[in-house]
Amino acid sequence: MKTGIPTSTVHDRVKAYERRALKKHTTLIDFSKLGFNATTNIAFRAEKGSREDLQGFLSRHPAVNTLYRTDHAFDFLGEFIFMDLSEAHDFVNSVEKSFGAQAQLMNVVEELKKEDFLTREEHCLI
Repeated sequence: MKTGIPTSTVHDRVKAYERRALKKHTTLIDFSKLGFNATTNIAFRAEKGSREDLQGFLSRHPAVNTLYRTDHAFDFLGEFIFMDLSEAHDFVNSVEKSFGAQAQLMNVVEELKKEDFLTREEHCLI
């Protein structure tokens, strides 16, 4: 879509947004096309005294796409990407055993919307 805005103006505005609000520029990947066919959301409740260790482990694990600290019944909520559901279940079992954590696994069966906030023309930042 042509905006009618000079390239230099767009560049200056993007740079201003980068300083003010943009965390990073990224590409959304279709993980299934790379053989990762299981996207899961997993909530973890840490055993007393193991929250920091569990957070460190999850933060470093390559299957973690996004990780949040929560203030509800669970301590952490994450989006995880696995080759298949068997790998996801093995991961959960391993974490529960290693950290004494409780987990709630929710498999994503269909992505309905992702990364769409502020992308519509009426909300466009530029």
